Amino acid sequence: MGETYVDSECLTRIKVIMLGAAGVGKTAIITRFVDNYWMDRAIPTIGVDFTGRTVNVDGRPVRIQIWDTAGQEVLLISEIFYAGAFHSIPIRSEYTDNGGVYILLEITSNT
Repeated sequence: MGETYVDSECLTRIKVIMLGAAGVGKTAIITRFVDNYWMDRAIPTIGVDFTGRTVNVDGRPVRIQIWDTAGQEVLLISEIFYAGAFHSIPIRSEYTDNGGVYILLEITSNT
């Protein structure tokens, strides 16, 4: 993963959209993945924030574009999240099979 690629070299691009209630730690998890830094406290996201990271998968660069959503505004702006997407994975429950989807839940809240 230590290699840097320019965006034009990445033939594979993946869009990840973080959805969830306000204050559950979406931004903290994204920051840990992208910058390898853990945020103890974050400023609430307003609207949508964008970031990304390029990773090496089987010797090929894959660009991961991450959309960080504001928990309170997800329903208002959700239609634009799927623009240009070939596939989407709606997650309706806490259970998934081995399809590569991870669900993060805050265990201290019922939201």
